Amino acid sequence: MSKNLFVLLLVLLFQICEAEPEAKPAGAEAAKAVQPKWSTDGMVVPLGESRTVSLKPNTGVSIQAADPSVVDVEDLGNGQYRLTGKSWARTSLVATSNGGFQVPELPVSVKPWSARWGEGPGSLTFWGPVDDKRVSRALDRWLSARTMIGADVSLEKLESKDDGVWNYRARASAQGAIQVDAKMAIRVLQQPKQALRPAEVVVLSNHPERIVSDGVLFERQVDGAPFRFMWHHRNQPGDPDRYLVLQLTNPVNAERKVRLLWFGYGPSPDEIHVGHTAALDYAVAGAVGLGEELVLPANGTRTMAIRRVKPGQTMSGMAYLDDVSNVSGPLGVRVLATSNLELPDFPATTKDPGRTASGIFPASIETDASHIVGGPYTYLEFGGQPYESDVEQGHPSYGNFGTVYRTRLVMSNPNSESREVRVGFASGGGAARGVLALDGEIYDLPMGVTGEGLPVKTYQLGPGETRQVDVELFPQAGSNYPVRVVVRSDYDRRAEEKIPALRPLRPSIP
Repeated sequence: MSKNLFVLLLVLLFQICEAEPEAKPAGAEAAKAVQPKWSTDGMVVPLGESRTVSLKPNTGVSIQAADPSVVDVEDLGNGQYRLTGKSWARTSLVATSNGGFQVPELPVSVKPWSARWGEGPGSLTFWGPVDDKRVSRALDRWLSARTMIGADVSLEKLESKDDGVWNYRARASAQGAIQVDAKMAIRVLQQPKQALRPAEVVVLSNHPERIVSDGVLFERQVDGAPFRFMWHHRNQPGDPDRYLVLQLTNPVNAERKVRLLWFGYGPSPDEIHVGHTAALDYAVAGAVGLGEELVLPANGTRTMAIRRVKPGQTMSGMAYLDDVSNVSGPLGVRVLATSNLELPDFPATTKDPGRTASGIFPASIETDASHIVGGPYTYLEFGGQPYESDVEQGHPSYGNFGTVYRTRLVMSNPNSESREVRVGFASGGGAARGVLALDGEIYDLPMGVTGEGLPVKTYQLGPGETRQVDVELFPQAGSNYPVRVVVRSDYDRRAEEKIPALRPLRPSIP
C-alpha cells in the first residue's frame, strides 16, 4: 500500500469518528427526566366546595377521578387541578403518563363541615336583663340552625374587655365530617322588660308521644300570632338512638322578626322533671316580660334544636312566638325524628297506647269560683273534662296540656273577725307537679298529694272582707292531670254562695 493511500485511510477514519461521537451509556438520558409528584399526600375537599392540588411536572400526564360521582376534576393548566366535592365519600385521582412513568394515585376524601358558623351571629337582642345562661342558650339555638345532625357541639365563654361584647369559642365535630373550631364576638343588645301579649292558641306536639320510627312527628302552621308551643316526646325503649329536630318555618316571602321565649329540656329519663322545668321557666320568664329576638329567613326554615335521644329518654319544652315585624302570614312548627343524618319528609309511625294529642287548641280556659270563709272546701280542677278541641280539625286535647286555666277566685269572709284562707295543690291520683300563679306570683309546686293537698299560700281576710285572687295554672307535659287547687278555711257550717268577680282577670302567663 502506497504512502498516499495510507494517509487517505487515516483521514477517512478521523472523519467517521467526528461524525459519530462516542455513544452514551443506556438510560443516561432518561435519568435526567423528573418523576411527577403531587403537592400533597392526600386531599380533603369540603362537600360542595372546591380545593386546588398540583402535579409537577405534568408534561404528558392526564388526570381523572376514579369515581367521578364523588369529585369533579378541572384542569387549570400548568399542573394545577381544581377539585369540587360532589358527594360524601372517598375516591382517588388517577394519573396516566405517556412518558412511561408510574404516578401514584392521590387519595381524596369529600366531607361535609360539621357546622357552618362563619364569624357567628354578630349580635343578639334580648328583652330584660341578660346573664351567661340566657346568652349561651340563644347562641346555642343560633348554632343549631347551622350544624349538621349528629355533630357534638361545645360552647365556651371567653374573657371580654368590652361589657357589650361577649366572646365565645364554639366547636363542632361529627364522625366522618370536618371539625369546626370558631371564636365569636357577640354584641349583646338589650331592651327593657315588656309585657308579652297573651297567646291566642297553643300548638301542641305530643302525638305520637312515643317515638317508634323515623319521620315527621308534627307539622302545622298558625295563622296569626302570638302563640304558645309545647312539645313532649319519648324515644321508645329498646329502639335505636334518635335525633329530635325542632324547626320553625316561615312560608312568607319576607324576613320575619319574632319575639321568642324558648325553654327545651332533656333528653332525660325523668319525663316529669323536664316537663315541669320547661313549664316553670316559661311561666317565670313570661310573667316578668323577658324575651329574645329571632330572625326567620323569607320562605325559609330555621332549626331551633337538635338533640340525641337515647331509648327511654324524653325531650320536653315550652315556647312563645310573636311576630314583631308586622308581616302578615302564618308561622309554622315542625318536629322530626331521625336515626341517621337525613331529615325525613314522611309521617312517623303512631303506636301510642294511651290518649295523647297534637294540634292547635285554645290558649286559655277562663272560669270563675267562689269560697265562703267557714263554708265547704272549694276545688278548682285543671286538666279534666271538658277537653278543648283542635280549632281546625276538631279532635280533643286530652288533659288540655299547654292550655292555661285562668280562674277569678273570689273569697268572702262574712264573719266579724279576721279569718284565714289556705290555698293548696293536690294531685288527681297520679304523679304530678305544677306551676301556679296567684295574682302574678309564680309558685313552683312540688309533687302533689291527694286529699287536702300541699299548702301553697295563706290569705288573711278581715271582717266582712271580699277579695279576688287571679289563679293561673296550665297542665304541664310529663305529669298526670287533672289536678286540683284546694281552697279551704275552718269549717263552721256556712253555706256555699256564688259571688260575682270584682274585676277583670289580669293574665301573667302569656
